[in-house]
Amino acid sequence: MFDCVIPMRAGRHGVAFTHFGRINLRNACYAEDLNILDPQSSCSAVQDYSCAYLRHLIKSGASLGGMLLT
Repeated sequence: MFDCVIPMRAGRHGVAFTHFGRINLRNACYAEDLNILDPQSSCSAVQDYSCAYLRHLIKSGASLGGMLLT
């Protein structure tokens, strides 16, 4: 998805693109998921934060959530 706005637009709405496909972090199943989003990713944002924390950022409306998912 080089030079495409889809990941940024999806990230603002709580959707992340991983090696395993799309993950919608707004789903309740991620509320207590302490695993990292994508273990195969080398991105520090993905390695440092759990799915539960990323979901919290998205649900609370913090702009950091969308930034970390893009």
